[in-house]
Amino acid sequence: MSAAAPPPPPLAPHPAGGAAARAVERLAEAAVSLLPVHEALAPPVRVAHPGWDGATRGAPPPPAGWVGGDELLRRAATRVGLPPVVVCPAAAAAELPLFQRAVSAHLAGPALGDPACAVPAASLAEADAVVRAACEEHRRRWPCAVVRSFDGTPLRAYTAGHRGRPVVVVAAVCGMPAALCGEWLRALGREYFVLTWETRGMFGAGAGEFDHAGWEVETQARDLFAVMDHFRVETAHLVGLCGGAALALAAAALRAPRVRSLSLWHGDYELGPATPRTPHQRNLKALMSMAAEGRGHAADVHRVLSRSRPPQVPPGVAHLVLYPYASAELLYRYCTLNGRIMNTDLSPWLPRVRGPALVVTSHDDDTSHPEASRRVAAAVPGATLRVLPRGHHLAAFEADAARVELAARFIAGEPP
Repeated sequence: MSAAAPPPPPLAPHPAGGAAARAVERLAEAAVSLLPVHEALAPPVRVAHPGWDGATRGAPPPPAGWVGGDELLRRAATRVGLPPVVVCPAAAAAELPLFQRAVSAHLAGPALGDPACAVPAASLAEADAVVRAACEEHRRRWPCAVVRSFDGTPLRAYTAGHRGRPVVVVAAVCGMPAALCGEWLRALGREYFVLTWETRGMFGAGAGEFDHAGWEVETQARDLFAVMDHFRVETAHLVGLCGGAALALAAAALRAPRVRSLSLWHGDYELGPATPRTPHQRNLKALMSMAAEGRGHAADVHRVLSRSRPPQVPPGVAHLVLYPYASAELLYRYCTLNGRIMNTDLSPWLPRVRGPALVVTSHDDDTSHPEASRRVAAAVPGATLRVLPRGHHLAAFEADAARVELAARFIAGEPP
């Protein structure tokens, strides 16, 4: 990995002390964190200003000779490589489609909801340097390689940690940016060389290429080995999250000798007609069946979803979780790919898994039914089941200290 970028020079003094520097840093981080979804940002990116009706602002304007958060936001977007940003009244947020609402909220808070986000006009160069440093840090933390899978499909793969250490491959949730599992990569990267990749056809692939690619669970599982082969890795520990747990399980069944251990977190499993499902799973399966029938059906579903109320998603990751809903085309691809995962009976594959296996769920996971994880653990030879007392489904992506410790102990061969 390259050396960390040198810190930018401090901004000129602010009436509130270092508040301006901190506010600009938060703005830069928010803008840079949209890079994983930049392909889905249709220009212009509309950002609703809290308390601004187009003529008056909800917060006091910056002092004379100072530049406020709205202009700093536009400059940051340009320097990061995002589409142009247009600041609009807060009431316009309700008119934005679902994904754009998440993007607007993600940018508006650091840039427009903080009156300290203002700098003297003479300090714009220093503010730009803060944005540039954030971009460099993002590239350092997320080195990307384009991998050709076994059938020629391009995949975007990412690494953390250092080569030469034991390898962990993270199979993340289908169709969402790898950044959603960034905390897992950073945590495990302290001790391991960690690999992950983004779902085929969801990032940078043309419609024609997607239409001629494979979508089945086995095809998606083989992408995992293509990433390992690209980095010349023979064996690895597999960590599967949500729908990625199904892919990691399939990979372990397909090529057991290449899997040193398997840990499955809050997995979304299809186990035949009697599979226990939450209301969320039932609704999602029905939606995916409709949208995967064709692009016309996906466009109809997308129009309805775009006007729907946002799901309860932590604001810091809402733009990542909602990426598959950014356009009708992405929704069609997502429902085609994830629909295969949610509709493929994994029961025949479970007895073929070899080696240590850990299955983790929680009592209060109302997204992926905990009972399905219990059945997987019972059917995989020698698997260990851990049912956490609490831990909502999306909490699995936060990689808190307790989860990381549990995963690291298991990977290291200690009793989980």
